[in-house]
Amino acid sequence: MKYSDVFADENVKESEVLPKELVNALKEVLKHYLTKGVVKVVFTKKDGTERVTLCTLSEEYLPESYAGSGERKKSEETLAVFDIEEDDWRSFRWDSIKEIKFKLEANYA
Repeated sequence: MKYSDVFADENVKESEVLPKELVNALKEVLKHYLTKGVVKVVFTKKDGTERVTLCTLSEEYLPESYAGSGERKKSEETLAVFDIEEDDWRSFRWDSIKEIKFKLEANYA
């Protein structure tokens, strides 16, 4: 995986690519906020189209049939999340993320 693809931006130069350690830390931050609430993630699907999803890993937002239903298969390249608008699981590749938005609130700490 090229880390320049993770945070692709036509204005970013190759020398401005984030170090692997920082990318890993940002992944952990995203996972943390997903467990605390809803995060808006914009990513490019395999077919090249863009998807905007409001997603979570917080049991507070999962239907009872999903909450505590066990561990999902782990992958280094993808993350499975629950899309609260589609009421279903979605997954995206880390290197397909274009934008992430979440609110910094006290209960997210």
